[in-house]
Amino acid sequence: MTTPLTPQAVNDAPPPPPLHANVQRIVAAVFGISPDDVAGNADLVKDLGATSLESIELVMAIEEAFDIEISDSDAAKVGTVDDLERLIRARKAGTASANNH
Repeated sequence: MTTPLTPQAVNDAPPPPPLHANVQRIVAAVFGISPDDVAGNADLVKDLGATSLESIELVMAIEEAFDIEISDSDAAKVGTVDDLERLIRARKAGTASANNH
C-alpha cells in the first residue's frame, strides 16, 4: 500500500542532494572513477583522465540531469569540476556564461 502524495508528504521528502554531490556522482559514473576522486579543483582531463568522448558524454549527462542546455563553446571552457558547477548554476539562474562568478 502506497501513501498518497499529499502536500505534507511532499514537504517531508528529503531535500535534493547538494550540487557538488550530484556532479560528483555524474562525473564518477561517466568517467568510471570513484566519487571520492572528484574534487572541486580537479581538472577533468589532467586529474580525472577524461577523454574527448567522455567529455561529450559528461555534458550530455549534465544537461539531462539538470534540465539545462550547454553550448559547445561553453562546454569547451569547462576545465575543472568547479567550472562545471559554476556553469550549471549559471544555466539554472538563466545567465549566459559560466564566467559570471
